[in-house]
Amino acid sequence: MSHWSAEDQPRERLMSQTPQALSNAELIALILGTGVQHQSALAVAQSILASADHQLAKLSVLPWNHWVRLKGVGTVKAVRLAAAMELCRRIPLDQSVTRAALNSSEAVYQLLKPKIAHLPHEEFWVIYLNNAHKLLYMHRLSQGGITATYVDIRLLLKEALQRHAVAIVVAHNHPSGQLQPSIQDRELTEKIKKAAELVDIKLLDHLVITQEEYLSFADQHWV
Repeated sequence: MSHWSAEDQPRERLMSQTPQALSNAELIALILGTGVQHQSALAVAQSILASADHQLAKLSVLPWNHWVRLKGVGTVKAVRLAAAMELCRRIPLDQSVTRAALNSSEAVYQLLKPKIAHLPHEEFWVIYLNNAHKLLYMHRLSQGGITATYVDIRLLLKEALQRHAVAIVVAHNHPSGQLQPSIQDRELTEKIKKAAELVDIKLLDHLVITQEEYLSFADQHWV
């Protein structure tokens, strides 16, 4: 393979072996396609990884304009990379993955982890379920700052009624890494539970998600 250029070596390795054989930098280089003068696509990919401390999870949530500032990237390559990262995040939301019933906090965690576990700000998500606890719809209800986010319970219930949901699960992330729910988290959970009961919708759980783990209100017998 020594006769191949630095631009083409990752492509050749993928074709002659498997995608799993390639390093993270080589896979990113293939997405970029080309490098710039005096810098191969692989070298540019390595600088992109370095900007995220060589952590794919951290890289996946960086905005596309973060990469534009790096030498050898530019708008087209940055947008291409952002699109690839978004596709990866959507894998758990594919129907073939989510058609199973969400009957445990672990299943909900695995569904939401790619979406919110590594975010630098708080987001509040709602999962709407049918009578068999299968996914009807899920979305981000609100987005806040580093320590809090505002939740409009009326909008939550409106969406639940429109989706004909009979149960819901709510979740939010703690960018601080602190797993213990705040007093406000507990009060909000109780408000959502009581409001949902008025329209015969059951709150099954509230998850607090961090980068490495999660806490389930249901597992703690708090709902």
